[in-house]
Amino acid sequence: MDVVQCKMARAALEWEPADLAEASGLETRAIARFEDGGAVLPGHLRAMRAALETAGIAFLGDDGVRLSGAAQCRHIAVQQAL
Repeated sequence: MDVVQCKMARAALEWEPADLAEASGLETRAIARFEDGGAVLPGHLRAMRAALETAGIAFLGDDGVRLSGAAQCRHIAVQQAL
């Protein structure tokens, strides 16, 4: 998961950084540091990704993310998130 995918996933879920922090068990500043391009521990990155996947995000390689589920199935392209 890269920074753009993280932001796209949060947007798809309509989550603020604090929501991802709560779901991943991390502090909000760890989420902000990652999204600002800073270094994060590998375990923190795994926790963020796992929280997003648990919430229904599917990562599509380097192309984007998809919100899974029958009611809301959409693809968010990288270009749309920039």
